[in-house]
Amino acid sequence: AGAAAAVPAVLLALLLGSWWFAPDFCLFFVLLAALAAGTRTEPAGRSWRPLHWAAVGFYALATTAAVLTTARPEETFRYDSRIGFYEREEGPGGPFCWTRGRFAVRLAPGEERRMTLAHYTPQREPVGIEAVADGRRVYTRTLEPGQAVILRLAASPGRPNVVLFRLSRTFNPKRLGLSDDRRELGLVLILPKTGLSAAAVASRPAAENF
Repeated sequence: AGAAAAVPAVLLALLLGSWWFAPDFCLFFVLLAALAAGTRTEPAGRSWRPLHWAAVGFYALATTAAVLTTARPEETFRYDSRIGFYEREEGPGGPFCWTRGRFAVRLAPGEERRMTLAHYTPQREPVGIEAVADGRRVYTRTLEPGQAVILRLAASPGRPNVVLFRLSRTFNPKRLGLSDDRRELGLVLILPKTGLSAAAVASRPAAENF
């Protein structure tokens, strides 16, 4: 009964996102559907239900093992020192990339890094920025539309640091009728060796340290 209830719930979730297409989730959905099908299609005298439950149990164990082995910053940032950023784009002021509503940066021991974040939005509401490191809030700021801030991040010499950023709001271009872009966009990260668009930001702010 639980598996049968989960099947329509998953199908309903398809209306809200595309995460269903992940291979591991497809496998889980098929296992749930097999359990929900019951014994009506089973040959007389044979029952595949124990095998179904064994497959679901194996999936749960494999998922738990995967979570435990990857729930470390070293695994999370294995391919890039930044997560929560969309692909690089080119604009009038040079290369940039959009952030999501939550994004993070990992700094090597003793590393210092500068980040320029700009609030380019078709809406007129400000966006709040909160940065958390080692479980405590280390930075807060509110950006008005068109404003930018340069952040200078510094890690302690003895160990790496991960800084998690949370934004108070994002926007979806498709919902606003601006384009077919379905992404939830936050701030713009101005990539190195490029300046801010003079049409959107009047001047570069001083760097803020944390």
